[in-house]
Amino acid sequence: MGKSETRKDYVTDTWVIFAGERALRPHFAKEESKETPREKCPFCPRNHSMVKEIEKIERGNKWTVMSIENKYPIVSPIPSIKYSGGKKKIFDKPFFRHFPIPGYHEVIIDTRSHKKETYNSKYENTVDLIDMYISRTSSLIKKQGMKYVAIFKNKGVVAGASISHPHSQITALPFVPKIIKSESKKSCIFCEIVKHERESQRKVYENKTFVVISPYAARFPYELWFLPKRHIRDITNMDENEKYGLADCIHKIFPAMERLMGNFPYNWAFHQAPKGKDFHFHLELYPRITKWAGMELGSHVYINTKMPEDAAIEIIKHL
Repeated sequence: MGKSETRKDYVTDTWVIFAGERALRPHFAKEESKETPREKCPFCPRNHSMVKEIEKIERGNKWTVMSIENKYPIVSPIPSIKYSGGKKKIFDKPFFRHFPIPGYHEVIIDTRSHKKETYNSKYENTVDLIDMYISRTSSLIKKQGMKYVAIFKNKGVVAGASISHPHSQITALPFVPKIIKSESKKSCIFCEIVKHERESQRKVYENKTFVVISPYAARFPYELWFLPKRHIRDITNMDENEKYGLADCIHKIFPAMERLMGNFPYNWAFHQAPKGKDFHFHLELYPRITKWAGMELGSHVYINTKMPEDAAIEIIKHL
């Protein structure tokens, strides 16, 4: 592919500059690997007294996935606030304004294993994790005043994880994030993406219900989108075949990427419909092997050192 190219994202007015030569820059600072000692890990089964359980999924009289209270939530329930459709705002003259942000923030312990991710273990562990996401989304979106449920995962210090034991998080919010609003169109752009990218050189993997692509204007090297072929508004609307199809994609893709890059840091985020709205549910994966700097933070124009077509080829070779 060409050494330098600018592309516009299919969905938003985001521009990405692909500059392969920048990948050759010297990097002197290396991130220190950090592993939480088992004896101090609150997510290990033997330290169960350190957490407050909300829900769990069991197999053979042992839990496989557990939802717990987050001791350090970004939002918290505020019973005293009466919800009024977003009108409960506080104005500070002359033009400053703020309002309380109630919500719910839980930690999902993905697996009993201190080191192994679900995709490095038994297939059913990933299915259990998806089932927990479905159950907690269904419960949290029904809470008074909540409009959106965000599911995300941080792996590695660089990606924001403070504990190394595999875990993810789920947050119910009283507003809809701007990115979800910007991705919502009158006609579904994601249905069009699935249609066109299934035939492109950016397709990485496909099964009966999902397709995995390296998006046309990827912001991160090896960024991937996991898209259901059917128009599904949120994770709770997946049928059994789609649930197992997503688990299959996760089990195929992540080990392949680890064979390619080693134990790489990443974030993933599920994009789904706000309460009462339509959307095309999907999972986005952001490997954190490069750092955003002044250009990205100051202008929201992103620099990517890996063309998505090249990323797709490299991942496919390791499947």
